Amino acid sequence: MVQFRIAAEDGNAVADYNIGFMYQNGLGVAPDYAQAMQFYQLAAARGETSALNQIGFLYRNGLGVTQDYVQAMHWYRLAADKGYAIGQYNVGFLYANGLGVDQSATAARDWMTKAAAQGEVDAQQWLAQHPQ
Repeated sequence: MVQFRIAAEDGNAVADYNIGFMYQNGLGVAPDYAQAMQFYQLAAARGETSALNQIGFLYRNGLGVTQDYVQAMHWYRLAADKGYAIGQYNVGFLYANGLGVDQSATAARDWMTKAAAQGEVDAQQWLAQHPQ
């Protein structure tokens, strides 16, 4: 945490993300979802795409914020549109389950296919379990 904070003070977006992850998961610090959100937002503002996905994760699961699938989709979609495979999987998952959006098997398959093409294992498994 000390080293990440030093790097974060120098504007390192990956360090911001890592601090958020440590707060989210209680690694070396007490779990604190509000702090996680703060550092993820800072990392996202500095261009760290994975932080966009984690903000979506916090909204999807109601961690430190009110559970909000629409907000989760918004943040997942930002990550997905930047080519982030896990974000693409998460967008597909929300479409598949009608969470925050109208359920759409077509949209789910499209996003899962994009994620799977990048090697996202969960998307590959979903596609195997949901053949056309």
